[in-house]
Amino acid sequence: MLSPRWLMVFTALAICALGLVPARAVDPSAYLDSQTFLVVRLRPAKVDLTKAVGYLSQKKIIDQGQALAAGLVIGTIKASIDRNVEEMWIGMNATSLESADFFPIIMIPKRDDEQVSALKSLLGKVPGVGDLVRVEEAGGMVFMGSEAGIKAAKSAKGKPRADLAQAMKAWNDEHSVQIAFIPTADQRKTLREMAPQLAGRIPDLKPEDFTDGIEWGSLSLDVFPPRMRLFIKQADGKAAAKALNFMQKGMDIAPKMLAQNPDARDIVDQVAKVIDEMKKGLKVENDGLVLEMENPQPILDLVGESAKKAQEAAKRMQSGNNMKQIGMAFHNLADGTGKGFTSPAIMGPDGKALLSWRVKILPYIEEDRLYKKFKLDEPWDSTHNKRLINSMPKIYLKPDAKIEAGKTVYVVPTGKGTLFATPGKDVKFTEITDGTSNTILAVELPASRAVTWTRPDDWEAGAAVALDTLMAGFKSGFNALYADGSVRYLKLPIAEKDLRGILSPDGGEVINLP
Repeated sequence: MLSPRWLMVFTALAICALGLVPARAVDPSAYLDSQTFLVVRLRPAKVDLTKAVGYLSQKKIIDQGQALAAGLVIGTIKASIDRNVEEMWIGMNATSLESADFFPIIMIPKRDDEQVSALKSLLGKVPGVGDLVRVEEAGGMVFMGSEAGIKAAKSAKGKPRADLAQAMKAWNDEHSVQIAFIPTADQRKTLREMAPQLAGRIPDLKPEDFTDGIEWGSLSLDVFPPRMRLFIKQADGKAAAKALNFMQKGMDIAPKMLAQNPDARDIVDQVAKVIDEMKKGLKVENDGLVLEMENPQPILDLVGESAKKAQEAAKRMQSGNNMKQIGMAFHNLADGTGKGFTSPAIMGPDGKALLSWRVKILPYIEEDRLYKKFKLDEPWDSTHNKRLINSMPKIYLKPDAKIEAGKTVYVVPTGKGTLFATPGKDVKFTEITDGTSNTILAVELPASRAVTWTRPDDWEAGAAVALDTLMAGFKSGFNALYADGSVRYLKLPIAEKDLRGILSPDGGEVINLP
């Protein structure tokens, strides 16, 4: 969770980004000392976050309801900001960064006393920042920050900053966000000390070729659509040429290194396209390294794909949490009966399966009232029990899965060679000789194979079932609940011997899964 001070930082950025009042030129140099290493100028008039919300909605990264809510929030904040903020400057000081009450100094050109009161009121509405952030005015500027930070800014005495002036002069005035980075002596030293360590980790790269000559950096960008111009001033033309060579090699290597990460392989192509676009704008100019990117589409494609993957990962996590609760219920039931894992069905006197294990564990997922409504001596589709199908607990509903009401994808493996090989038989822990951490207790099926939650219907995964039939409908992988209560996402393809190995409780197989 974000601390109050960083919540305030992001609030300040949002405040600026949502305003639409024309900016005027302000020189913050008088309030920045020799330890200031980062200066940000934000001009609200050039930012329109409604376009970003519209894009996210169009790409179905957020739904229409979320887009509407976001639009309402933006509109509400913007109405207030429009009246009070023309432009905003943020300065970060290396000395204050090390202090316990660090907070960047925020500077807003003063218009009138009403504006100052409004800004104080806005800050008062942000929870937990009253003791951290002060608002003061001096010399036509409204300051926001810690007491020590404002005092330091007001006493900076306007010392000339030639490097800062050069970095600001290199900004592209067309962009909405402008950043100047001027490393302090200590930061330069740290960069040079880190370079050899980086060189040992990345083949064919010499980071010192990039770090040794850095004097300052200037970045101009638009948030949406994303465009940028980066200028990194080097000591001279020779240093700039070395930096260019480093960047070119780094861009060539980046997709290959990314492809080595299993979690990032799905976005390698999009990253490669972004890098190709960046290469077009990479050059040496005025003893510095220039990187321009005016075509936003590759970045938009990358953001869209990354957001999609993030959504998928979030859904997997939510489903995994459901399965963890199911696992806890199995264990709690086992502790209560002393018989081990319950069989996957409530059986009738004639040995016929009547109701699923999903009904049997109801008291252990805080659904005791629902459990008592079932007639346990009747089958799942009896006149009485059928009425309860639509009362399926949320724990059995996979998040965002398009499944018919009353159906679930959470099943246990059954059949020869699985944990539940014998119908109606409980499984003692001593029978799981492969270990509970190596044996599957339950899985999530594809939506197309969902089953009625009360029906004693599960995942027939016996040795006689062909692998392609077993895996029908699975795409990139599936969540598996292990007998120790842990949940793991199993990526496809999986070798049949490894799958059979984790399905079996007592096969003694050597399993080779990532």
